[in-house]
Amino acid sequence: HSITSGKLLGQVLQNERQHKYLGQTVRLTKQAVELDVELITRAAECPTCRGKADVCLIELGGAVGDWDAEIHLEALRRLQRAAPM
Repeated sequence: HSITSGKLLGQVLQNERQHKYLGQTVRLTKQAVELDVELITRAAECPTCRGKADVCLIELGGAVGDWDAEIHLEALRRLQRAAPM
């Protein structure tokens, strides 16, 4: 699976145009990060093993301090906090 910042932000704009945010102000720290978490979680689903995969390898590219990488970093932080130890 490939989740790029362009695809992510395009989906956020499409959701906003379809009124899925119910008139709320669209913020990258909320809607884009939540969508990124959802997309990563869906990518970790394994249809051949009938459930979630044991391991999901994520490669995060880009330059340090890039604003569009911050969306993905925050999504990964949230997933890490939600993962059982």
